[in-house]
Amino acid sequence: PVYRCCARSTVRVVLCSGNGTLLAPQRERLSKALASLLRHRCPPSIRSDGFILLDDLAAEMRCSPAVVAEVANAGSEEKRRFQLCSDLTGDGQTWVRATHGHSDPRIRADLLHSAILEPLELLVHG
Repeated sequence: PVYRCCARSTVRVVLCSGNGTLLAPQRERLSKALASLLRHRCPPSIRSDGFILLDDLAAEMRCSPAVVAEVANAGSEEKRRFQLCSDLTGDGQTWVRATHGHSDPRIRADLLHSAILEPLELLVHG
């Protein structure tokens, strides 16, 4: 379960399905805690594009980087809440960020999206 301790989310015990993956209720709780942390209670080490080192985020959440990565990778491609990026700075480390919904003024919305530089044949919205 995820507990609040000193205004920080804390992971005490994460129950798994026996094959090393999180059960759906635990994944959902951790996903909400991760979203809250990345969107509204950003750690000091977060960059202006919303990325933070996976290891730093795991330490902030008091759980393993593998658990954070599993939660960040959960969900369909269309509704992905988080983005993982390897080798963002050329040092081989993994970075993670929330894809939308930031309220922290340090996060610049213009850096959250990639510019489309080539004209598209067809664009469908909705």
